[in-house]
Amino acid sequence: MSIDRALNLKFPKTYFKFKSWPGIVMAGVSFTASFSMYFFLTLNDPLTGYQNHCGFYPTKSVREFNILLYVIMGIAVSNALADFVLLKLAKQEIMWK
Repeated sequence: MSIDRALNLKFPKTYFKFKSWPGIVMAGVSFTASFSMYFFLTLNDPLTGYQNHCGFYPTKSVREFNILLYVIMGIAVSNALADFVLLKLAKQEIMWK
């Protein structure tokens, strides 16, 4: 949503013409990445005798899952910072109009 907000703030006239298409495209990319992530993380793991459960990782994929958790934390922190910057920029846009 931060990317959606940034596009709207930077290109308001062009963004309005596209209506909801940027959000639909970004949602599609997000869903595709989310659903395929598990298969990419367990690519080298045979998963023999493994029960799918969100709290337990396959034995040979623990390293990849830990890297994923660190990446997710980095994305969350950078998203919070980007939202803060967008909030400041939006306030400046409102003040100048």
